[in-house]
Amino acid sequence: MSYPERKRKKTRWSPPLSTPNPSLPDDLLLSIFARVSRLYYPTLSLVSKSFRSLLASPELYKTRSLSGNTENCLYVCLRCCSGYRWFTLCRKPDQTITNNKERKSSGYALARVPIPGGSPNVRSSSLVAVGSDIYNICGSINKASPSSSVSILDCRSHKWRDAPSLSVELCSVSASVLDQKIYVAGCYNQVQGNGYPDSRKNSFEVESEVAYNSKEGRWESNELGMGGFMFSDSYCEIDNVLYSVYDGAFRWYDTEVREWKDLNGLLQLPKFYAGACVRLADCGGKMVVLWDQLPYHYGYQKEIHCAVVALERPTRYGMWGRSCEIWGKVEWCDLITYAYSTSYVLVKVLAATL
Repeated sequence: MSYPERKRKKTRWSPPLSTPNPSLPDDLLLSIFARVSRLYYPTLSLVSKSFRSLLASPELYKTRSLSGNTENCLYVCLRCCSGYRWFTLCRKPDQTITNNKERKSSGYALARVPIPGGSPNVRSSSLVAVGSDIYNICGSINKASPSSSVSILDCRSHKWRDAPSLSVELCSVSASVLDQKIYVAGCYNQVQGNGYPDSRKNSFEVESEVAYNSKEGRWESNELGMGGFMFSDSYCEIDNVLYSVYDGAFRWYDTEVREWKDLNGLLQLPKFYAGACVRLADCGGKMVVLWDQLPYHYGYQKEIHCAVVALERPTRYGMWGRSCEIWGKVEWCDLITYAYSTSYVLVKVLAATL
């Protein structure tokens, strides 16, 4: 053995000196997080408690707003035997972004939203989103009882807070948003002086279709011809056009001729099984479609699927004049989560701006 080899053999190895990893200043982290899509926030929040605190801080969303990095974020409410649970759409942490158009997975999934104290009772027709807040109109402990309460879910901190109540308790409610204003319609019990309700005013046997004219500030009770496509909660309004899905058929309402028309395209969407729960939402001018599915090979689990549809409204002219059509193009469609039980029910999908 040569001399250099003997010398190397006698030399003892020692580990390198460990140097502390200095943490980045909060201001720098806020600047970085503000440029990252919120689709990655659920994964980033798992890194450390400090990350989780910064991601829920008001300073982060102020920075996002000032830098023009706000975006539409999907929130999904599910009802189960133990109450209501909220989820948000996110990117899968193990998803590799490639340019391969033939990949099967879209890379999206639902992440559970931790809400301190849980969620109050909600109804599909009572939930609306304005900016970064989700409003729950007339939520109550017992959904069958009238209520005037209003609560707000702050999608930045994921905390519920109370808002000023309505001036009347409603038994049923339907809330909508137009120009950042919430319009609430509902039925209520008018109690007479003797303490008993007037049965004539509590009877709603006559069905009618009405529309609120926001410009003139009055209700219109003309025959709208909307029919049975509004009997379910599977509808949404996008760019002043009402869309609905009923028995697997997507339609939009033409206010000029007062009739429902088929939404063309959507060939990539599967056929929904009988009784499937379908929910629609407006996400930045695109239609979000959520539905549940019962796969036979997963026993009692439900699959929850999501699709994002871009809408186009080409104008064509023929011998009969202008022809109005709306086409839907599916941008992506994928399984986003499994429900733990068939008792899970899709309540609502909404888009908040954050």
